[in-house]
Amino acid sequence: KAGPNVIVHLDAEPAHALLCHESDDIIDVRRVRYLVALATGMREAELAALTFDDIDFDKATLRCFKQVKLVNGKWVTKPPKKNSHRVLPLHPTALAALLWWRDTGWSVHVGRSPQGSDVVLSDANGQHFINNMAHHLRLDLARAGLPVLFDGKHAFTFHALRRSFMSLLEAE
Repeated sequence: KAGPNVIVHLDAEPAHALLCHESDDIIDVRRVRYLVALATGMREAELAALTFDDIDFDKATLRCFKQVKLVNGKWVTKPPKKNSHRVLPLHPTALAALLWWRDTGWSVHVGRSPQGSDVVLSDANGQHFINNMAHHLRLDLARAGLPVLFDGKHAFTFHALRRSFMSLLEAE
């Protein structure tokens, strides 16, 4: 949306800096969300729909078969955009983060142990959460001392992490 031949994305160095920035202001659930987005290319609504049952920790894969949408104040689950059902491999770093999140982080965040049907990247009540992720991403980029604009003129959105996945993959 930034114009012809402009793909708003993070290069490897700023992506790494965002994920590794030492700050209590970047909360763990967002850090894990950013890492999984960068490592899988999942859309924001697909990440919000992800449950622990969707992750095969032994095979290091996750099933991306749904997304969520807020309709009349209620979360509705539906197929992913363009019916793009897929099983995605998990990078070892993303797998380690999700294991830590399942075993430790989620319980601290929500206040109870997770069940298989629980939303992985939830709000503090264990519910779906997509509220203003582009704003949070820009705040967290700034906290990490990184630009909040691509090429000095295009605001980063959460979708930039999906584009970053592809750009990083192509660079490898």
